[in-house]
Amino acid sequence: MSLLANFPSEILQEIFIQCCTETAKDMPLCCNYCLTIHPYSLDFAVPNQHALRQICRRWQTIVDGTSQLWSTIRISSMMYPPLALDLAESISRRFVRTALKRSGTALIDIQIDYHMWFFVSPVLIPEQHRWRSLLLGLLCIQRRPGTLTQVTPYFVPETSQETVFPWKIKNKAGDDTIPTFENAQALQRIRCGVALLASVVPLPWVQIVDLSVDFSVNEVERMHEAGKAQIVRTLSSAPALQRLGCTGYIPSAMPIITNRRITEFQCDKSDWLSLFNFPSLRSLTVDQTENICGFLDKSQPSLQTLDLGIANCSFLSSFKELLGKAPHLQKLRVHTHPARSMPRLEFNLIDVLDALLEHKTIGPGLPLLELSICQRETASDGRLTITQTSAALAKVIRQYPSLRRVALALNVQKSHKHEREWMNFQTLRELEELAALEAEAACNGVVLKVVVEIACHREGAREYRLV
Repeated sequence: MSLLANFPSEILQEIFIQCCTETAKDMPLCCNYCLTIHPYSLDFAVPNQHALRQICRRWQTIVDGTSQLWSTIRISSMMYPPLALDLAESISRRFVRTALKRSGTALIDIQIDYHMWFFVSPVLIPEQHRWRSLLLGLLCIQRRPGTLTQVTPYFVPETSQETVFPWKIKNKAGDDTIPTFENAQALQRIRCGVALLASVVPLPWVQIVDLSVDFSVNEVERMHEAGKAQIVRTLSSAPALQRLGCTGYIPSAMPIITNRRITEFQCDKSDWLSLFNFPSLRSLTVDQTENICGFLDKSQPSLQTLDLGIANCSFLSSFKELLGKAPHLQKLRVHTHPARSMPRLEFNLIDVLDALLEHKTIGPGLPLLELSICQRETASDGRLTITQTSAALAKVIRQYPSLRRVALALNVQKSHKHEREWMNFQTLRELEELAALEAEAACNGVVLKVVVEIACHREGAREYRLV
């Protein structure tokens, strides 16, 4: 502490910012002022900013005067028992007022759960001219088609059942009003429910460049034709929109939406691609591959970045066809879902590398390649040959001389009785071959990162990391 006391204030500011920096969901690495409330005890973790303020008066002055420590507001919690609503509202509003006061005039980034917006919107809306991003999370409990999930013992505020939720707030007279957001002159990024797009709530579309929409089941089921038409008009005519994300329940009977300004699109299911036409698309992120080729034939974009998730065993055939339709790729990422939710794959990492070798139509313009595959194997599969993986990877590196960065991650799920087959001298020799390949790639200007993780059900995971 005596050593830190001699540091200049500018150095302490940077240290404090690093102490409060973390990666949040849907947000880049940033300095967060975070409130997380536990539902039953109503206990919450003390934010790092408040802990730093308690050290000494000088630190308190520096923390209070550093707007960056307070300008990214995150509030998350489960829903509350009915008796805890007043206390939850008091805590969250005091939290937001503190952030707004100590951030001064700086632009603010907001990430709040839907049911928390019900509490803090009267405090935040008057400061909408300072909003830079507004990310609203879905309610924890949603309806499935034709059914209603029980919400007890939790309590959902009555307004959460309204189509325009969370945009209705109560004015000073106690009446429900729908605020306008035309004064949010700095707002560039927003995540919201589809109800906002289906309504007539004004938003400053002339400046919004990044939009993520959650299509919850209950909102989609209640949507009328007028709401669908409003969504089509909004997404087709937004003049500044460049990045779009769609997740959730896909609406039926929607016309095709065309937008020539969108360059990045992200969705959780490939079925979304049938609803859109993006001729200027440069980056596509999707967890399935079934409908991508039809989308590329329709939109004919010049894709430069492709991020694919392996959702089922039909991936490999779709992947081979897809490579022939994306000759301008500059970044390719292929990854699997978590092992517990994945079926046993009929192919392995070598098959994906071989597919890259077969399709030379990609050309020499692929500088970034990232492959991450979780392979489930049984006794009938035989032992994975790391030597074959190294050989296929070496061929890919030679075929694409423009490669500058390659990340390769292989996670193999093995039963406990086969663990000894892996932990032998031959396996270590094969891992040495990967290390030699990494050194050879470095001589050619390629940064190669290889991770081989062997997970045994009883012993946990054994990981070999070569960087």
